[in-house]
Amino acid sequence: MNKNLIYIFIFLIISGLIGCVQRFIPPVNQSNPNYLVVDGSIVSGQDSTIINLSRTTNVNDSSQYVFNPESGALVSVVGINGDVYPLIEQSPGRYVVDQLNLNQNELYKLQITTASGSQYLSDSIAVLPTPPIDSVSWELQGDGVHIYVNTHDPQNKTRYYRWKTVQTWEYHSSYDALVQFTNGTVEPVDSNDQQFRCWLNVPSTNLILGSSAKLAQDIIYQQPVAFIPLNSQQLSVEYSIVVTQYALSQQAYSFWQLLQQNTEQLGSLFDVQPSEQTGNLHNVANPREPVLGYVSISTPQQQRIFISYYQVLNTWAYPSQLADCPLKIVPLDSLNYYFTSGFVPVYADVDQSTGQLIGYYSAYDYCVRCVEGGGTTAKPPFWP
Repeated sequence: MNKNLIYIFIFLIISGLIGCVQRFIPPVNQSNPNYLVVDGSIVSGQDSTIINLSRTTNVNDSSQYVFNPESGALVSVVGINGDVYPLIEQSPGRYVVDQLNLNQNELYKLQITTASGSQYLSDSIAVLPTPPIDSVSWELQGDGVHIYVNTHDPQNKTRYYRWKTVQTWEYHSSYDALVQFTNGTVEPVDSNDQQFRCWLNVPSTNLILGSSAKLAQDIIYQQPVAFIPLNSQQLSVEYSIVVTQYALSQQAYSFWQLLQQNTEQLGSLFDVQPSEQTGNLHNVANPREPVLGYVSISTPQQQRIFISYYQVLNTWAYPSQLADCPLKIVPLDSLNYYFTSGFVPVYADVDQSTGQLIGYYSAYDYCVRCVEGGGTTAKPPFWP
């Protein structure tokens, strides 16, 4: 056979195979089973216990990312010996008790009675003491700052861990305004109303799990808990992270590990396939009804560290925002127009020869008011 004909034949086969590939959109069940979702853990110690109750929504619902709270429920931590600790609904679906000092020798259950009268109860839960955090460390690498936690249990009893983090950082607006526009006039900035320094709090949303079950000793070394991309805003001024450590039972660890696989490790042919999760909460009248969530009790441990921009100064180069925030001179006869349509005064424009006020140098509000970046001007109580 002619060589050119062979090439043409191979090309036609490949083209046919490619042409057979079609996008497959699986059918989705449109019904919403309205399952109860229980999110939170019971804390024995000084921290608050927070339990969030919500209901599932349809996967194609336009509001699927909106929290669908289960309000009006009665929520309590109940001891096997008869102790009852009620939680108060602080906001829709959010149930809180400030402090619980639970007996480590007693078993407890979470009891939920919804406004419609359905009763849910958890399995009996033991109070697990959490060993202290040895250290929270960080390392500057080529792609950014990697943050780790280290811990150990000298009695080799814990073995299963979960961590949560809250990252807080200070950032500044592009300009520190000297004047402000209030009630139709420009006046000096009130020292109690500064808009230059802001702080942003971001709790972790991913599951951070670790286990020493396969090790001879109960030691967790350099467990990754957070990452700051190179040159990002988090380290433009000052950064802090608080790491909270929880001891888990083997059953709780398996639940969270499966949830992690189902939510964070899907998308390729080599990832673990999704599977059904079974928590430790049940409908008393209908045990076959799925209840989403797993409740544990532990005595959490915390540790906080700070990282300053000056500690990464030779590597970090947080980009200046001035290129996106050009100053514009607003004349005196146009103040109302500009300062009510997205511009903010920064400082006065004065004629150098006469000293007469001409107008005001101005910028977009997001260049002057740091709260436009999502933070708050209230300095955290733990900030140096």
